[in-house]
Amino acid sequence: MTYRPNAPRRSKLEAHMLSWSGASLSVGDYFDITAISGTFSLSVSNSVELNLPAGHYFVQAFIDISRPINSQNNCQYELEVDGSNVGMLGNSDNYQNNSTDSADAEFTLSSSGVLKIKVTSIENSFPTVTPNSRLIVWRTNREEELKL
Repeated sequence: MTYRPNAPRRSKLEAHMLSWSGASLSVGDYFDITAISGTFSLSVSNSVELNLPAGHYFVQAFIDISRPINSQNNCQYELEVDGSNVGMLGNSDNYQNNSTDSADAEFTLSSSGVLKIKVTSIENSFPTVTPNSRLIVWRTNREEELKL
């Protein structure tokens, strides 16, 4: 008799790329988000809310800014899911002596949820955050992984 174990099923990795931007924002304000392309269905509402279906996510937000020459205008930002901050803060240039970093987060939604990008701090004046800023969203169906 031959024993043949069930081969593990792998859930499909899906991705979506979006742009985000903002000018003259204050601490607590949200950046505008625009969908570019992707392999799963999502929507943007009120220009600042990214509506995500259930799943397991890894998200990265990379910033691109425009500011006057020799200016130290910088900002710090965070990812927010359903009103709670998630992951690590991101910042532009050398905000308060920290190097440029993306905001990164990993989270699971058992039902749909809303992702936003929020201004958490400003150094000097707010820089213009250009539409070249990118939000990359990777998704798997966590339920399929848990059935293994």
